[in-house]
Amino acid sequence: MALAGWMIIPASAQTEMRALIGSLNISEFPRVITYLDVRGPQGFFIPGLPSEVVTIYEDDQPLVGSLTEVRTGSQVVFAIGGGESFNIRTLGGAVSRYELIRDWLLDWAALDAETGLDDLSLVAPHGVLISHEEDPLTWGNGLREYVLDESIVIPSLETLSAAIDIAMEPTPAEGMGRAVVFLSAIITEQQLNTFQSLIDRAEQGGVRVNVGLVASDAVFGTDMAQIMQAGASQTGGQFFAFSSDEILPEMGMMLESSRRAYFLEYRSRVNSPGAHTLYVIVNTELGEIRSQTVSYESSVAPPSPIFISPPTQVVRAVPAGEGNDLENLAPTSVDLGILVEFPDSIQREIVSSAIFINGEKVVENLSPPFEIFTVDLTPFQVSENLIIRAEVIDELGIVGSSVDISLEVVVQPPGGGFFSAYGRNLSLIAGGVVLLSGSVLLLVLVLAGRLRPRRIGERRRKRTAELDPVTQPVELGAETGGSKADKSLGRLSHRLPTRLPWQPRQRTTPFAYLVELDNDGQALPDTEFPITTSELIFGSDASATTLTISDPAVEGQHTRIWRDEQARFFVADQGTVAGTWLNYAPVSTSGSQLEHGDLVHVAKHGYRFTFSRPTRPRRTVVTPLNKEIEDEKDKK
Repeated sequence: MALAGWMIIPASAQTEMRALIGSLNISEFPRVITYLDVRGPQGFFIPGLPSEVVTIYEDDQPLVGSLTEVRTGSQVVFAIGGGESFNIRTLGGAVSRYELIRDWLLDWAALDAETGLDDLSLVAPHGVLISHEEDPLTWGNGLREYVLDESIVIPSLETLSAAIDIAMEPTPAEGMGRAVVFLSAIITEQQLNTFQSLIDRAEQGGVRVNVGLVASDAVFGTDMAQIMQAGASQTGGQFFAFSSDEILPEMGMMLESSRRAYFLEYRSRVNSPGAHTLYVIVNTELGEIRSQTVSYESSVAPPSPIFISPPTQVVRAVPAGEGNDLENLAPTSVDLGILVEFPDSIQREIVSSAIFINGEKVVENLSPPFEIFTVDLTPFQVSENLIIRAEVIDELGIVGSSVDISLEVVVQPPGGGFFSAYGRNLSLIAGGVVLLSGSVLLLVLVLAGRLRPRRIGERRRKRTAELDPVTQPVELGAETGGSKADKSLGRLSHRLPTRLPWQPRQRTTPFAYLVELDNDGQALPDTEFPITTSELIFGSDASATTLTISDPAVEGQHTRIWRDEQARFFVADQGTVAGTWLNYAPVSTSGSQLEHGDLVHVAKHGYRFTFSRPTRPRRTVVTPLNKEIEDEKDKK
């Protein structure tokens, strides 16, 4: 009797169709890739499915992906369970059933096995003989050297358990199938529960268990044989029975379903950190198949736009030769650039970017390049300090904002009218101001009694007295000698105050203060530094700095703070590597204006800048998230 028992699967042994998702690869998130194993009612792989039949559900939201059929190979473990029937000899006692099975496997390994495609292992009742071998000939040599223990009467289910463990180990390549070929005599009633629990574990791990029953044909129709066949069908594996007269199956065809899978790829829409779920639904001609639900963790965070060397001041004026209209003020625009970083290290596409000035959106990029902005300056016709913020939205709909930066727009009024006359008569006006100031000063000295004007005729009477020898005074000692001009200057000095009004008093109140901060932004005790001079230099060179910082990241002369003629303070970087930062924004070598309460970082060392007479601190603008994004989150 010739049977192809491995192909005979009764209707009672059929199982539900299934789709199994492999391990998820999110290393290129939001691109997610995995492998999908789709099986028909008899456990065979269903080939030829197009992408259109698959719908991906991520957090129960439907998405579209691509499906590509591939041959991945399989991690196959051959398990020799043994048993008394293995020792039965045929052909006049020449060979045993086990030897026929062994020669069948050796022929397959030598002629039909695909080198490098499968990962092969071999387990016997006494342990693991070969583990994860890619060369079929090497695997065949190990099988050839194994000698069957003929003392084993009852098949060993420990070999099946060990084989399932090896098949569930990480595969050498993504997407590889997992299969076990269990060669065994008929199991006993005492082994039923153990056998079923092993089959359940294999099914949960996605391992196809192919069962080869080696026994007399008299037991092929028994309940035990049916149970072994049902176990193979439950996992999507195949079953065959061999007594020595049957044709053994083609091993390559039996393993082919384990070697094939679909490569599944899609773009995730997850925009929040935490746990997320995934399953797929496949619509086939045989019906709808839903996969198992798998979970994964996401650490996605908002993108971070950073301004690149932003200007701190723009001066608008009418160019020479142009009309005196405000419309002729130049420049009419300023370019700003940003760099977008991803704190979660997940690179993804930007879909829009915008610039906000004083909380109002003024520029928006809906197509590349998203990192460059041209800000229109024509609305600003008077001097004004602008608070600027950049905002980007990535492909997941996550909004990221930059820190606020300050841009001072200085508008020089155009010529014409009063300003034109003022420019033409500037030297005359300056001379008049000086003369008026001198007159006021002279009047103040006279009224204060510091300077006494001579009475009318006093100079003539004094001149007559000087020429009269009788009234001529006698000069004594040190008063003799010296020029007439010296004597006049000496007499005038007695009438002047000891300190002239324009001579500044020695300053005792500092202009401002710097207080060193710790890593949490709290003021360190006893670190208040009063600013009484017009310039400070920070750096590591004690001989060339006002404030010395001992830190390898701080250069010899790192940061400069100075006070201009309008009593404004500025901070500038000195072309360093670690940089100088104002309110977490980089400071250029040309400098940025300081305001009361500003935070200055010299490399990683923080300081709080305050005026002796506090002014209003720099304004902070808080903008709510896009309402549509808020509504989307509420739905989830």
